[in-house]
Amino acid sequence: MFRGDNFRPDYKKCANLRSLVTKAPCLALTATMTPRVYEDVLGSLHVRDDVYVKACPPDRHNVFIDVARRSCLNADKDLAWVADMLQSQQQHCPKTIVFARTINAVTELYGWLINRLQRKAFTGDDCAAATRLVSMFHGHISTELQLHILDDFRQVHSVTRVVVATVAFGIGVEIRDIRNVLHWGKVSSLMSYWQGVGRAGRDGQAARAVWYSSSAAASDDDKEVLESLRSHTDCLRACILSAFVVPAMDTQLLNDLRQRELCSRQCSVCTCCMCVCCSFCRQQCPCNAA
Repeated sequence: MFRGDNFRPDYKKCANLRSLVTKAPCLALTATMTPRVYEDVLGSLHVRDDVYVKACPPDRHNVFIDVARRSCLNADKDLAWVADMLQSQQQHCPKTIVFARTINAVTELYGWLINRLQRKAFTGDDCAAATRLVSMFHGHISTELQLHILDDFRQVHSVTRVVVATVAFGIGVEIRDIRNVLHWGKVSSLMSYWQGVGRAGRDGQAARAVWYSSSAAASDDDKEVLESLRSHTDCLRACILSAFVVPAMDTQLLNDLRQRELCSRQCSVCTCCMCVCCSFCRQQCPCNAA
């Protein structure tokens, strides 16, 4: 598939199966697909001139979207709030994932958090691995450790409160109460970014996604969309969802986003549809005017 020949290569064999049962109906389902991936899937499955039924673009309406454009990333400045949150709230800290693109970046961020927190990186006075509030997850740690982190993080009252990870953490993971998803530095693609955002707020409660960006993407495929996000000149949610529109899709959601009315109540703490959408829309609300 378009995500690369090394990603679930068995998917490529679906066409072989279809060649044996050519008259059988074929149903392909996905929650997230750009037009380019759409064409790649159809080509891989050798399906043409069929009937396609599509829902609306894959929105996560309860997740507030923020893009923090930086000329240079600085964990001491940008992620200090994460360390402070862990230090003050300990096991009551909202569950948070920090995604970084490379294992080196994950290792550096994990080391920075542990070093900044010192003994506060652990619950109580016991500095054992089982009491560590911060974990590191990537494809090069042992399978046993991966399973331990996942099993613990799934628990409502898990010891682990912050996981610094590569996108390996997102594949097949279902944890409903993650409140913050952060992307640190480059993202490999728009699909990878949006799927990472989708880790947040799966219980339907309010959540937040922040991309700390010093450049658009690791490849040029989604450069235009990602640069639009970084420019902060339009609704971030609408910009993202527009990139997932494929033929025959219902775009009423996008129309609704474009036609929202500004709040005029001059709230001290506003929770209107603009203020819970994204950092661009929040700036447009009169309640947040300087």
